[in-house]
Amino acid sequence: MERKQRNPALRNRLLDFLEGSIETKQEGHIVLRTGGIGWAIAVPQETAQTKKIHENLKLFLHLSVGDHAFNLYGFATTAERTLFRQLLGVGGIGPMSALALLSSLGFSGVTQAIVHEDLDAICSAKGIGKKTAERILVDLRNALTFPTDDSAPPSTPRDDLIKVLDGLGFSPNEARASAEAARRRLGQDAPLEDLLKNALHEKTL
Repeated sequence: MERKQRNPALRNRLLDFLEGSIETKQEGHIVLRTGGIGWAIAVPQETAQTKKIHENLKLFLHLSVGDHAFNLYGFATTAERTLFRQLLGVGGIGPMSALALLSSLGFSGVTQAIVHEDLDAICSAKGIGKKTAERILVDLRNALTFPTDDSAPPSTPRDDLIKVLDGLGFSPNEARASAEAARRRLGQDAPLEDLLKNALHEKTL
């Protein structure tokens, strides 16, 4: 089982984001130059592949504190970082496994796999076995949906979508705007899962 950081409360107490020029990059890692300092940061595969040397980049950070090292993980959006942290809350998932899952499926792919309970998709990521994948689906399926209350008026797909996007790290304004845009594209009566897929796809463009 992958070792988790000893004190998750320390994450991002010091560093929330870095913005600078890409000095070097390789598979899954980049060195971001800011103020004469080169920061070695692990990133999802898509970020490493699509960004170019000397390109300016802003990354939202997660600080992982281990027994022998401090490691930085960087993400293009706060929503991606939130999902990474949610994965860390699942038993058996450490930073490298969470990053491998995001690298394999991408942000929208991971959220769609969770919403659709696609065990095979989760298992396709390096280092994710069937039992761990099942834990991800059990633990995070509820985190991406809003439980119903029989005594309350039924919620609409728009309301549910806003709550899901809010749980993924969207600001309230971003969540409302993304929900409204998805409904305009797909129609007022589109199901929640289709609206979520569309909103996440647009977010990653």
